[in-house]
Formats: sequence, structure tokens, C-alpha cells
Amino acid sequence: MSDLADDANRAAAHDLNVSLVRSQKAVPEIVANGYCHNCGHPVPDKRRWCDADCCDEWLEEGWLNGH
Repeated sequence: MSDLADDANRAAAHDLNVSLVRSQKAVPEIVANGYCHNCGHPVPDKRRWCDADCCDEWLEEGWLNGH
């Protein structure tokens, strides 16, 4: 069973991995189309994702894995 420290360490490791990947690879040019590129929800202005979580998920699960 995990405790608060385990959960915090997992969150810190996740954030570190995302930061390291972002620093090593540039996000490819993704054109804003009015919808989140991760979940498909409508987004205002010229955004590509609806929030930072969707951007992170897209980076981790899609683009970084070659999809």
C-alpha cells in the first residue's frame, strides 16, 4: 500500500520525465483547429489542447511513442 511519500515521489518522477523530454525534443508544428488534439473537446482561440494535462498526455502517450 502506498503512502503520501510514495505518491509524491511518483508525481515528482512523472513531472521530471515530462520536463526532460520537453527539453530534449521540440513539439512538432501542430496547427490549432478549434479542438483539443488529445481529447477532442472544443477549445477557444488558437489553442491546440484544452489544458496542460491534455498536452502532457498527448506528449507522453502519442507523440513521444511515435504515434
